Amino acid sequence: MSKPAFVLVALSLIACTDDGAANVTTGNVDTSADASDTQMDTDAASGDETGGGGSESGSEDAEAGDGDGDTGEELPQWAKLIRSDPYPRLVIELDSTPGFEARAEVAEDIVTLFSGMLDKPAGIEIVWDDEITPKGDGAWTPADRSQAASEHRNLEIPDDAVKVHVMFVDGHAAEDEEMSGAILGYAWGSTIMMFKDTIQSNCMAAILGPLQDQLCREAEYLIWAHEFGHVIGLVDNGLPMVEDHRDPNPDHGDHDANADCVMYWAYSSTDALDSILDRLINMQPPVEFDDACLADIDAAK
Repeated sequence: MSKPAFVLVALSLIACTDDGAANVTTGNVDTSADASDTQMDTDAASGDETGGGGSESGSEDAEAGDGDGDTGEELPQWAKLIRSDPYPRLVIELDSTPGFEARAEVAEDIVTLFSGMLDKPAGIEIVWDDEITPKGDGAWTPADRSQAASEHRNLEIPDDAVKVHVMFVDGHAAEDEEMSGAILGYAWGSTIMMFKDTIQSNCMAAILGPLQDQLCREAEYLIWAHEFGHVIGLVDNGLPMVEDHRDPNPDHGDHDANADCVMYWAYSSTDALDSILDRLINMQPPVEFDDACLADIDAAK
C-alpha cells in the first residue's frame, strides 16, 4: 500500500540529557546505511498476553523484519531492545487506521518513558508510517492481526537500530465476544496492536465532563506502556527476574503481582479504566513500572 503524504516518515526523536530533560527533534529516519530486515529472535516473547485482558497464547507467529544487521550472534529479543550493544537506536514503526491514530502527546510520553528505562544512547524514534485499511465494526481475529503485521511491518531501518511495530486500529478484538470486558491492547513478538476504537468508546462511556478526555489519554498511555513492557520481556516473559514478582495466579499469565505496577494483569483490558478513573478522581499519580520491573531491566543492561 502506498504511504499517504501526510503520514510519511514524520519522526519524533526524544533523547534524555544528563539532567533528565528531553530533547525533541524532527526529521527523517536515516536509512542511508544498508538497512536489512532479518528475522528477530522471538523465543522470549511468544504468548506474552495470557489471561487478564488479552490472550495471544502463542497463536500468532512472530514477525520478520527488525533490522538486526550482521552481529555474528543471535541475541534474545529483550537484549536487543534493552541494551545499547549492538543496537544503540530503537525505532518504533507506527501504523494506524485513519481517524484512530495515536495521540501525538502520548507517543512522545512513551518515547520519554522508555528513553529513561532502556539503554539506547542514539535515541528512540517514532516513525509514523502506513495507513491500515479500516475494519469498521469488525473483529480482529488472530489471523487478521498476523496478516496486518505482515502487510504493514515494512519500514527499513539502519543497521544500528532495532524495531518495534505498533498498530493503532479501529474495530475490536474477536475475543471480546467471549469476555465480560473488552481488550484494549495485544502484544506478540515485537509487535503491538492497540484497539484505539475500543479505548475511545469505553473511556468516553465511563464518565462525562472534564475528566473524560484525560481518562482517554491516560488509558491510551497505560495500555501502550503495558504492551511495550511485554515486548521487552516483562514479566518473566523472557527477561530474567532479579526477584520473583510474577502474579502467582496461572490464569494471569506474564504479569506483575503488584496492582500498582503497569504490568498488572488487568491493564490490557477495560479493567484498567476503573483504576485510572479512581486515581484521577482522588488526584493520585498515574500507575508506573514498579521497582521489581525496573530492577529486571537494569540488570539486563
